[in-house]
Amino acid sequence: MTVSVLLQGAPRPGDWGRPPPNFVEYPDPMTTVRLATLKDLSQISLTQMRAFHDDPLITWMLPPDDFERRATLLFDCLLRASMIHESIYTTDDCVCTATWRRPKPGPSRRNRSE
Repeated sequence: MTVSVLLQGAPRPGDWGRPPPNFVEYPDPMTTVRLATLKDLSQISLTQMRAFHDDPLITWMLPPDDFERRATLLFDCLLRASMIHESIYTTDDCVCTATWRRPKPGPSRRNRSE
């Protein structure tokens, strides 16, 4: 089974019947998302580095010489710190990741001062 995805825009009326240039076909529609493990860390760090390679803050913080190595190390450190919260999710091939931290619980209504 093949799933076809249009990445952006829609085909022009004259292009109906043939895929536009930004059309991607995925052979398997089912992608497994799971909690990341330490074994995934190096690949996820590389994925994050690629995702943020042109981010203004990251490129300002890290000099252009040896950027890939430094950015990968930066994301490795940040991801290691997040592992304790069990808040990093990834696909089996680690090309898609989601990193977040659960919010701390706020004060209950009974504890609020009025």
